[in-house]
Amino acid sequence: MEMNLTQQESDPMRTALERFLSTPAPGLCFLDEVDAKPDQAWPYEVLLPFLEPPVPREHPTVFCLAGSGGATLEEFLERIRRRPKG
Repeated sequence: MEMNLTQQESDPMRTALERFLSTPAPGLCFLDEVDAKPDQAWPYEVLLPFLEPPVPREHPTVFCLAGSGGATLEEFLERIRRRPKG
C-alpha cells in the first residue's frame, strides 16, 4: 500500500491502514510525506498505534516512512521528534 500524507485526512487514513492490516498476508506500507503537516498532531496520533501494536501481528508488516523535511536523516528525525504525538 502507498499513501501520501499531503493528500490524506485523519479518518480516511485510519480506515486505509485498518484495511491494509486486515489482509491476512505479509504487507509493505509506504507512507510518503510523513512530515507534511507540521502544525497538526493527527498524522502521528493515527500512525503510532499502527506502527507499534499492543500485540505482535500474525504476518510480517513493514512500514517505510519518507519525508522531505531536513537535509539529513538526523534533521528529518529531529523534526519528527519535535512534533506533537498526542
